[in-house]
Amino acid sequence: MNIILSFLLFQELLVFLRTEFGPVHLASRLKDLTVLILSLWRTLNDFVLLLSFSFSFNKNNLNKKQFKQFRIFSKLMTIYSLMIAVENPTTKQVVIVQRDYQLDAVTWALRSNVKDSFKFLARESLPCLSKHTRHTVAQEDKLCHIQVAKKPVAAYAFVDKDYPKRVVFVLLNKVLEVFFEKVGDKWQTYTEDLNLAIK
Repeated sequence: MNIILSFLLFQELLVFLRTEFGPVHLASRLKDLTVLILSLWRTLNDFVLLLSFSFSFNKNNLNKKQFKQFRIFSKLMTIYSLMIAVENPTTKQVVIVQRDYQLDAVTWALRSNVKDSFKFLARESLPCLSKHTRHTVAQEDKLCHIQVAKKPVAAYAFVDKDYPKRVVFVLLNKVLEVFFEKVGDKWQTYTEDLNLAIK
């Protein structure tokens, strides 16, 4: 499933590159080649994040080889966090049910504050957002891209400011698809923060 999602994401990236640079002589200039390499690099990043979301990466879920690969690829991350927040239809309370962090670029002493700020933004924003919409907001020196489903469920991506918006929203759409496929309507029963292992 993850390979299929990543392949679809890669196809979307190729469409984006053709749109931006044209189908012919994509890498005819050094600048274009640099952009192409960076875009492919980020596709690898998206692939690893999809795996991270689907398997909730931690030492307990990975064998030694997988964990070593994750440690290598995590150094390439430019997405700091992926989250899914839901609004309980009964209590109207916003609950974060899935979160993954890649904060290697953040000073160790500040990581807790960064996580709290991410969660705060998710909790405060979801009740104010219309269903089936997309949003982008500044979060300190980062951007937060938000994809709201047709239900009061939203996926959040905290990324570098130069990360291509279109690619992020493709990723968030896939994240929501996987979430609803695995969880169904159970999200309506969640009343406290979780970190679901969606397998």
